[in-house]
Formats: sequence, C-alpha cells, structure tokens
Amino acid sequence: MTELTADKWAELNTKLEAEAATAQTTRVVAAGKAAKLALAAAVLLVIAAGVPIAFIQHWYAGVAAVPPALGFVLCIGLMLRHRSVVKQADADLDRLRQDIRQWKKKRPAA
Repeated sequence: MTELTADKWAELNTKLEAEAATAQTTRVVAAGKAAKLALAAAVLLVIAAGVPIAFIQHWYAGVAAVPPALGFVLCIGLMLRHRSVVKQADADLDRLRQDIRQWKKKRPAA
C-alpha cells in the first residue's frame, strides 16, 4: 500500500464529502416527493369516497369511484417507494458520516 500523502488524503476526503452531499440531496428530494404523494393520496381518497355519495342516485356511482381509487393505490405505492429511498439515503448518510469521522483520524501530518 502506498503512503497516504496530504494531497491524496484531501482528494479522498473531498470525494467522501461529495458523496455525503449527494446522499443528503437524494434524501431531501425523495422526502419531498413522498410528502407530495401523501397529499395527493389524501385528495384522491376524499374524491373516491365523495364520488359515490355525489352520484348515489345513478347506477354508475361505484364505477365512477374506481379511477380515483386506483390513483390512490398508485400514490400509496409510489409514496412507500420514496419512503424506502429516504431510509436508504439515511443509512448511507450514517455510514458516510462514520467513514468521514474515521477518515479524519487518519489525516497525515502536514
């Protein structure tokens, strides 16, 4: 193994911190999308429940509620997918923070 120079340490430290910043950005974006999908799912649930009430006199009341109900199910699935991305990004951030802490201990003398 080669000797760790100050320049090489700085380069590798920059890469680790850039990876941590990317993981943080991924986490924020996925959390935002999950929140928007949760709001959309709530709206679709209200619509799916309200359509049959609004069209209670007509034979197609149940049929009219199917598209918003399917949209609700789709939003829930996508929201859960984005929540798992958030969990993975959190795990990556924890791992990277620990790696950066350990890496800073290996800093060569200048």
